[in-house]
Amino acid sequence: MEPGTSTLRKATTPRNLPDLPIEAAGTEQSGKESAGSRPWWIWPHLFSLDAPIVAAVWLWAFGSPGGAVASPSWPVFAGLFLAVWAIYLADRLLDGRRLRDLTRATTRHQFYRAHAFPMAALLCAVCLAGGGVALFAPLPPVLWPRVGVVLVFVALYGFLFVKGWLPGGIQLGGKEAGCGLVFALGVAAGLPAVDGWTTVNLAAFGLLCATNCLLISCWDAASDRVNDRSAAAVCWPALARRPWILPAGLTFACAGLCLVHQSAVTHSLLGAAGLLWLLESAGGDLPTDARRVLADVCLLTPLAGLWL
Repeated sequence: MEPGTSTLRKATTPRNLPDLPIEAAGTEQSGKESAGSRPWWIWPHLFSLDAPIVAAVWLWAFGSPGGAVASPSWPVFAGLFLAVWAIYLADRLLDGRRLRDLTRATTRHQFYRAHAFPMAALLCAVCLAGGGVALFAPLPPVLWPRVGVVLVFVALYGFLFVKGWLPGGIQLGGKEAGCGLVFALGVAAGLPAVDGWTTVNLAAFGLLCATNCLLISCWDAASDRVNDRSAAAVCWPALARRPWILPAGLTFACAGLCLVHQSAVTHSLLGAAGLLWLLESAGGDLPTDARRVLADVCLLTPLAGLWL
C-alpha cells in the first residue's frame, strides 16, 4: 500500500469495474502540448472558471425569483465568485500533484501538473482579490456566520474525503456527491433571506450539483482507476454502469416540484436536470472534454430566463 493510501480506499476499490474505454485519456491531451492545439471552449474549464460562473448564476437566480434584479449586493457576488474560484484552483493543483500516471490523467489535471507555478500564482492573486473584497467591500453582517458554517463543512469535506483523517487513516469514497452539496451550501450562504420554498429549491440544487459531479466522475472512471481510487465511479461500480439513472431520477423529481410550485428557479432546475439526462444519454460520441464542459453549461439554465 502506498504511503497515505487508506485501508478503506484499498478495500472499496472494486475489482469488477466495467471495462471502460481508455479514452482517458483517449481524448485527453498531454500537458506538454502547445496551447494552440486546444479548442477555445476548453480554456474556461482549464482555468477553473466554470464553477464560479455557475455559482454566481444560481446566486442571481435564487436572489431574483422574477429574473429582474438580483437581491444580493455586488460584493456578495464577487466574494462568492472568488471564493469558489480559489477552492477549485487549489483542488486541481493538489490533484495534479497526486497523479500516479500522467498519461492516464484528464486534460485538466495534466494542465495543472504542467503549469503548476503559473496556476499557483493565479491562486494567490485570486486569494488576494478575495481578501480585498472581504476587508474593504460593504458585505452584510449576516454573511459572516454563514461563511463560518460553510467553512466548517468545507473542512469536514477535506478531512473525510481528501485527507483521510478518520481514525485509522480511513478516507471515504464518493467525494463528488459531497462536493456538489457543499457547493450548493456556499451559494445559499450568499442569499439575504431564505423562505420555505427557497430551502426546498436549494436542496434540489444541491442534488443537481451532486449529479453533475457524479456524472463527470463516471466519464473520468478510466482515469480515476489509476489516479483517484476514492472517486465515486470507482468506489461505486454500479454507478459507472448506469449513470443515466441519476439525471433521470432528478428530472422526474424536479418535474414533480414544478407541479406543486411554479417559479423561475424550479423551471431552471428542471431544465438543467433534463439537459444532464440528455447529455448522458445522447452524448456518448462526444469527446470526453466536450462532455465535461457541456455538463457545466447545462447548469446555466437560469440565464435562459433573460431571453424568454
